[in-house]
Amino acid sequence: MSAKLPKQFQKLSSEFPGVLAALEALGKAAAKGPLSDKIVELVKLGAAAAMRSEGSVHSHARRAVAAGASPAEVRHALIALISTIGFPQASAALAWVGDLADAKPAAKAAAPKKVAPKAKPAAKPAAKAKPAAAKKAAPKAKPAAAKKAPAAKKPAKPSGK
Repeated sequence: MSAKLPKQFQKLSSEFPGVLAALEALGKAAAKGPLSDKIVELVKLGAAAAMRSEGSVHSHARRAVAAGASPAEVRHALIALISTIGFPQASAALAWVGDLADAKPAAKAAAPKKVAPKAKPAAKPAAKAKPAAAKKAAPKAKPAAAKKAPAAKKPAKPSGK
């Protein structure tokens, strides 16, 4: 990514390099699948907005644009959250991405990942018809008798001694 990493991230990377490397590997592994990079970043943007994590909102908005989202798509993803996360949180996230107004999607937008269609099994040849006498009828299942729930026992009345 061409954007400068936040100072806190750089500090943690130098102090805990193994942890940050594992975190980055987990993020890459979780992003692999049928969704395009653009959609994955828009999903992460929505989660960041729901958490009110300003830094994450900035990061995932920039990453979404780098993956091919337009600033309008980023804003639409956030406005679509209003009924889920509430107006105040969605509005705050929209304010945080206000600097994207002039951003342009990456020149080489990531194409949506395509899933290969599953091959259909070959049709089975039609079986030869057997005479009616040769066919064996499958035994019919007997309907299960409806079991009645045992009647609830009434508590014994205390004796009046």
